[in-house]
Amino acid sequence: MILSDNNSFIINGEAKLLTHKNLNIVGKVEIEAPVKLNSVTLMNTQKIGAFSYIEPGSCLNNVTSIGRYCSIAMNVVMWNRNHSTVMLSTHPMFCNVGTQWNSAFADFSGGY
Repeated sequence: MILSDNNSFIINGEAKLLTHKNLNIVGKVEIEAPVKLNSVTLMNTQKIGAFSYIEPGSCLNNVTSIGRYCSIAMNVVMWNRNHSTVMLSTHPMFCNVGTQWNSAFADFSGGY
């Protein structure tokens, strides 16, 4: 089943297997039913696997895939970001040189 932002359905199976309420979609998402979505925002999320459920208030933005049998708690926000894998950490303090994170760390650490 593919849902799009105008809430039109392209169905590859039975629509009754998708349980949803107050679903907000931006872009297109492929849903492998059965799936439970309740007051969820999906923005440019590409795929949600069967038997997964997402609790109210959650927002998935640019998430490539949610697998099968996944449970996502209330009010979770997910973003698919590209982080450097050669840095000590993906925290902005290490990746964004010359920003507020670096100066705050220097002040806190005594210049180290």
